[in-house]
Amino acid sequence: MKIKISITKEVLQRSMLCGVENANGGYTTISDNCAVSVALRDVFGFVQTTHDYIIMYKFNHEMVSLPQIASDFITKFDRLVDSPEKRLDLPETDFEIDIPSSIIDQINIENIHKSATLELVN
Repeated sequence: MKIKISITKEVLQRSMLCGVENANGGYTTISDNCAVSVALRDVFGFVQTTHDYIIMYKFNHEMVSLPQIASDFITKFDRLVDSPEKRLDLPETDFEIDIPSSIIDQINIENIHKSATLELVN
């Protein structure tokens, strides 16, 4: 099943400090606090995002491929780690991913319908 992921201004705000050093001297983990992971979290729980995949831990570590448009967005987002406030200037974007039916069967589809960042495409 295809799902459209929307990276909204609100998602950019929530993920802005991804990879930035925090007050305790640690860092906000990049792979699970990037904009794509934040957009998915409400419905799919803890996920991590690489440039090529989304790793869905709640679903037996299933890996979902990302399209090139998502990889390009992640590259732009990551390059702004030294000026995280500029991440807010990134344009909103969206892209589609194929979610295996094994995962779809385990979630409440109504949560996608209620989501501000996810939409069923088919």
